Amino acid sequence: MNKISFVANTYTIEELKSDGDKEFLLNYKRSFFPERSYEIIILPKKYYTHNHDNYGVNHGTPYDYDSHVPIIFYGSGIKTGKNNKRISTVDIAPTLAEILGIKYDEDVDGRSLLNIIEQQ
Repeated sequence: MNKISFVANTYTIEELKSDGDKEFLLNYKRSFFPERSYEIIILPKKYYTHNHDNYGVNHGTPYDYDSHVPIIFYGSGIKTGKNNKRISTVDIAPTLAEILGIKYDEDVDGRSLLNIIEQQ
């Protein structure tokens, strides 16, 4: 498959399950479900989109242009401010849960950003 023009690399389930040092594989691990995931993970080349619709993003690659997205928290009790710290989309749910006072399992992939928001 690596000879296909848009493929940068491929990874097997075994590679995905390993404790390799490729940080971007962590995103694939987080979204992997044995019953419905593919047997081979395809990493497309930079700037290639593999959507089947007319839109140009899917935020599913490890490239900066695809993995860095703005996030805004707005509302009562949220201080005005800006922060350029790198966060992940998995941080949204724990943050909202803490803002709303909802208890959540501490064993989640993300972390609450409330301390960052309160420092603004």
